[in-house]
Amino acid sequence: MTAITQYSFDPLTHYDAGADFQASKAKARSERDARLREMRKEGVNAKGWTLTGQLRKWKSFGNECGMVRPVYYITVYPTH
Repeated sequence: MTAITQYSFDPLTHYDAGADFQASKAKARSERDARLREMRKEGVNAKGWTLTGQLRKWKSFGNECGMVRPVYYITVYPTH
């Protein structure tokens, strides 16, 4: 089955805004889970999954980071 759309929820969005790293991961996962529940209530065929061990090599131009984090995803499939 081929996916229609994919949404990502990256903890670094919250981390870069000043949140603690553990809180960032929890917030990104809860946002993904909330959106997934909403989509399923609407009858969308969607699957939530996590890609672990993602490396952020650079924070900005010339500034190395090296942070490893999970990234949370929703993949939407066609409904038949």
